Amino acid sequence: MACILALLCGTICVLIGAATCAPLPALESFSIRGRPAIKDFLENCPYHPDPVDLPGAIPDQILTALTTVDGILTSVLDPNVVPGMAASITYRDRVIYSKGFGTVKKGTAVPPTSQTLFRIASVSKIFVVITIYQLFERGLVTSLDDPFVKYCPGFSINSIYSSQDITLRQMMAQMSGLPRMSPCVNSTANILCIDTTAEILEGLKSEILIHPPWSLPSYSNLAFSLLGRCVLENVLPGTSYEDYVTAFILSPLGMNNTGFNITASIAERMAVGYNSNDGSVASLYSLGWDSPSGQMYSNIDDMNKMLQFFYDIVVPFAPRKDSAVLSEDLRREMMLPSFVNPDGYTGFGTPWEIAFLANYTILTKSGNIGGYSSFFTVVPDLLLGMNLLFTGGPDLNQIVPGVEIYVALIPAMANMGARMVSSMSPSMTTVSNCLSRVWTPRRCTSHTRSNIIFRWNFLSTPKSA
Repeated sequence: MACILALLCGTICVLIGAATCAPLPALESFSIRGRPAIKDFLENCPYHPDPVDLPGAIPDQILTALTTVDGILTSVLDPNVVPGMAASITYRDRVIYSKGFGTVKKGTAVPPTSQTLFRIASVSKIFVVITIYQLFERGLVTSLDDPFVKYCPGFSINSIYSSQDITLRQMMAQMSGLPRMSPCVNSTANILCIDTTAEILEGLKSEILIHPPWSLPSYSNLAFSLLGRCVLENVLPGTSYEDYVTAFILSPLGMNNTGFNITASIAERMAVGYNSNDGSVASLYSLGWDSPSGQMYSNIDDMNKMLQFFYDIVVPFAPRKDSAVLSEDLRREMMLPSFVNPDGYTGFGTPWEIAFLANYTILTKSGNIGGYSSFFTVVPDLLLGMNLLFTGGPDLNQIVPGVEIYVALIPAMANMGARMVSSMSPSMTTVSNCLSRVWTPRRCTSHTRSNIIFRWNFLSTPKSA
């Protein structure tokens, strides 16, 4: 078996035309603290120590990682492209990093704070998914795998692929094949779409699916707008999506600085957004009918409460604070991957863009709307999460999972947990073995995404002295 694995790893590098590949050591000769490396390799090292409380003072290794993160975020700041940013990192119920960068308005020296409001764009889609899961828990939706047309009887779209109906879960996981944008034809100066649901459904009759469902990820704002509008209109007639989310999600979670309607008083509390193409002040327009897919505003303090909503189900034997909003089982289900890309370490969920790094699942949701960008991420097994809110338009590809932020944070948090658990319980040493290694992700080339090579290099690098 060891020979087969070594041959496989080498063959992949040859097939992709890599000029250089890190040499693989003999698998039989490798062990880590007495545990054969081949065993970890074959088992994919699936151990996680339970998250532990931080001591009063944040440990040095985490402070070092946060210093690295601070440098990365500082490098994102640009007076023309990203003039302002608010950032926060939380671990369990503790904020371990919070900082404002730049300015809330050009020409001033006032940085954003954790209370400064920003538009959160497509991070709003998280609330659509919670809504559908709630309707399922309340019995108003029979199954998350039901055909969407069951809850939106007027829905119809042309398909050259299949006569099978699109499901709720496919829509939430960006796997429905629906077009990206709504077929909206009516707007005003301040509202992008004033069409009704009936008008949107009529327009869809001349549209066509761009992929077969469950075949390829295809980002669709339309899918989330349909879920938020049509499902609620049919199962709870007379209840708007905005009112439902406010009453059944925002208020119970204490997210009192999050909402949809950007009034004059709300605008005064917001960082000023700027268009990245010319630096002009962005309009605070409304998405109208498309509001579920990206209309909301919030701040760091409130978005940290959303992180707690997901943390709450992970801590063993902890009191469940948010079960009135959604049960622990359904929150766990919401965090499961729905689709894994062929590269083996990225995928999609409801509504997540997902990365799998060093045996940890990183759930992310990013967004961009005129003058603002947002980034929400949670690592459930570490109870680690991050919120980034920007004015302007940063290149989110520079800060998504897999680059320097997570290379710094994940091993620091995991190694801390492994050592603390190991010191408390000698029987947990097998758990800590998997985590107490130097994080050195090497690949055959900068463009190669070989999960086998990546995992082997992570596995086979012994812990430094």
